[in-house]
Amino acid sequence: MAKSDTMCCLPFMAVDQKQGRRSPCCHTASQHWGSFATIEEYWNSESLAGLRQQMVNGQRAAECVYCWRAEDAGQISMRQSVNQSRSHMIDFDRPIIKQVKLNTGNTCNISCMMCFDSVSSSYEKLWSTDTTWIMPENKLKKLSYDHHMQEYILEHAGDIEVIEVLGGEPLFNKQFIQLAESLAASGAAEHMTMIIITNGTLLTQRLIDLFQKFKKTVFAVSVDGVGSVNDYQRWPSRFVEIAANLDKINSHFDLSLLPTVTAVNIIGLADLYEFAQSKNYVINNISPVDQWPQLNPSNLPDQLKKLVDSKFDYLMQGSVDTDSLLKFVARWDHQRKIHIQDYMSEWTNIVN
Repeated sequence: MAKSDTMCCLPFMAVDQKQGRRSPCCHTASQHWGSFATIEEYWNSESLAGLRQQMVNGQRAAECVYCWRAEDAGQISMRQSVNQSRSHMIDFDRPIIKQVKLNTGNTCNISCMMCFDSVSSSYEKLWSTDTTWIMPENKLKKLSYDHHMQEYILEHAGDIEVIEVLGGEPLFNKQFIQLAESLAASGAAEHMTMIIITNGTLLTQRLIDLFQKFKKTVFAVSVDGVGSVNDYQRWPSRFVEIAANLDKINSHFDLSLLPTVTAVNIIGLADLYEFAQSKNYVINNISPVDQWPQLNPSNLPDQLKKLVDSKFDYLMQGSVDTDSLLKFVARWDHQRKIHIQDYMSEWTNIVN
């Protein structure tokens, strides 16, 4: 197969999984990818073969609209980024699974405002006393540890070169740590890249020693602001501890920051960029909140919108429902027994 301008490595090397839906990546638009019962059935499917052929033919596959939109807007898409870092790993004429995603379930040590009980055990515990707290209609079923993928990793450790891990909080899950230790003990880790999406609160010297045994480890750390801004949205984490862990990660591994933008933290987004620049950290992706419309940045009260750096104005576009935001914040404050104005003084006189 000859390369084309629409080629992407992932359909030729990767298995992404989310809520049982197997696809080339987390942004694959078509819903029919969820019909595959096993990894093997997905990998040998006509759907995946057809997607590969469209790319070879130079066609823009409809499933890849997320990347096409980014590229048309002049941004670097995930397709382009992956091609740059991983195209050397594959033979387009002989597709083979080299990259997998392992979901470690909903075990997590913090309760982020934009999360769900299905993704965080701490969130579930926090809201267990309030049966009237209703999730969005598209609430996910509770995540569980993907034992099938773990077995696949162990059985095909010789071929797999990239493992992307997410939760919950992977570093809070003993089964994942045991898997990493097994891969290190067998020597398979020496040719593997481990990509861990983490909240950055749980790094220990033991974990540093463990992940240094892999060929490469990348920590993608979810950080939403500097200081109390992050502490409020990603409660009850403490930014001072996260900042210390970021320094340790940066000393030993690859590091990127992954902020989720809401009406709560958008005022401090410029401070996060300034912090990252001062440390030479990369902010790899800005992800606006999507499952909780109450937290949409467009709902920010007008007097607070004036405090947002103008380069982030585009994130506040859309319909406005400030009342729903204020009710959401008040409810969270009540449940956590805290007050937003104690974390961000700009909110004084905004909330009751």
